[in-house]
Amino acid sequence: MQKLMLSPDTKVTWDKGKITINVPGNDESYVTDNHAVLLLLNTFSRGPLTADAALEQLKTQLTNNMSGDFAQHIEALRAKRILTSFQLSHDDFFKILNEKRRGMDFLKYDDWGMTVSNCDKENLSPGCQSCKDGRWICIFPSFTCNAECKFCPRLTNEMVQKPLMSQVTMDLLLMAIDANKDKISGISISGGEIFFKNYGIAKEFIKRIKKSYPHIYLWGYTNGIAASKDNMQELRDIGLEELRFNLAATDFDQGIIDKVRDYAVNIFPWVTVEVPIYDESFDHLIRREKLKELAGIGVKQLNLAEVRVPTPGSAEDKDISPAARHFLNCEELYQFDLMSIKLLSVVQSRLYTYDILEYAYRRNIDIRINDCSQEAKVVQIAGRTARGLDKISKDVDAFSNY
Repeated sequence: MQKLMLSPDTKVTWDKGKITINVPGNDESYVTDNHAVLLLLNTFSRGPLTADAALEQLKTQLTNNMSGDFAQHIEALRAKRILTSFQLSHDDFFKILNEKRRGMDFLKYDDWGMTVSNCDKENLSPGCQSCKDGRWICIFPSFTCNAECKFCPRLTNEMVQKPLMSQVTMDLLLMAIDANKDKISGISISGGEIFFKNYGIAKEFIKRIKKSYPHIYLWGYTNGIAASKDNMQELRDIGLEELRFNLAATDFDQGIIDKVRDYAVNIFPWVTVEVPIYDESFDHLIRREKLKELAGIGVKQLNLAEVRVPTPGSAEDKDISPAARHFLNCEELYQFDLMSIKLLSVVQSRLYTYDILEYAYRRNIDIRINDCSQEAKVVQIAGRTARGLDKISKDVDAFSNY
């Protein structure tokens, strides 16, 4: 359970029997006539605690009726950001991570220790190699999707305001790719869902890229819901070389795993499962033995993506991502801060990655496992920036109606 702490900017006033509590930036204060709330604030002021731990400490001072009231007060104070998520610092998190990795001699490190897997980098998917070498770009035909994932980082407005890529945008994008064709070795197609409303524009893009630049490795991402033998074969026939399934989008639905087994691994040279790693995906992979099943049906690689949590712009901002809604006040977080990249991540996410790596090693499960962490993203961003490839998507976005 997530630890909470009292915001250091909390202000408390008492007037005519009413207690008013607020922090800067909140338009509305929290007002109560329950004076015992001061005991609650004092408890959290001593250091980070879970809600249950705080109630346990207060138990001797509360009646049974007050205990229920305090649970409601805690939720209300969290909503006003008076009680905030406790966040580990970057350095403190990496002390924990490095201690966890101690003794895992089977791990392979590359890129200054920021690429970590259970195989040499050269044995990872050609797409992952392209990404880690900074010679990759990702294309978003749109953000429309046929799934509702709790870990999705996209804002509601993004999904609504980003319609299908226009022809103008595609032409501009291809011009930018042509100007940088010697720098690019891989392109991925994401979204949104490739087999949903994006399908037609994705097909056209794949055809045009493969016709003009056959050396560029192409892969796509899918939740598998609308994937079929026919549409997967069609994408393979026009040049898609790898398909990546996010099985967490459907809670590892067995019907979609069957599609991977019966069709995908027989159609594409490389099939990867790429999932955000958190409690539920860990449960499927380890406790329900899906990791062993994926290796057995011919999935070549498992990418474990560290969960990041986009934060809303303000306390009043209602357009927050599903990931923020689900994780922001429910999980222990840490502040990733490296090379000007700052973001929040779920502490347990990357720790689970190393539990899975060790589990596979101890049980001789034969599948490549890649730690797709925030550190790994620093490697790709640095490489793309050095080659000027980070400018492609910005330039297209500036001159199109996409």
